[in-house]
Amino acid sequence: MNQTANVPKGVLEKAASLRELDDQLTSVMAARQVQEFIQGDRLALLVQRAQVLCDESRDEERLLLAALLGRLGAVARNRSGECSGIVNLAT
Repeated sequence: MNQTANVPKGVLEKAASLRELDDQLTSVMAARQVQEFIQGDRLALLVQRAQVLCDESRDEERLLLAALLGRLGAVARNRSGECSGIVNLAT
């Protein structure tokens, strides 16, 4: 049984915080619609949006960013390189 995603297209890119983006990504993943949301250049847009929303001065935000990028990389399969190596977690 394949559910329809509760998060309409465009909402992921318009998230107001990294936590909100992560929560919305979780909803899309739970609805098994994540491949639709990362097709084409949407993966790069999501990665860029996550970077913009991350407050790099906060350890928790950097950890959440790393986790979010890891989740995206895992579901992107052969496109995981688009998610890796883009954030410097060194303090």
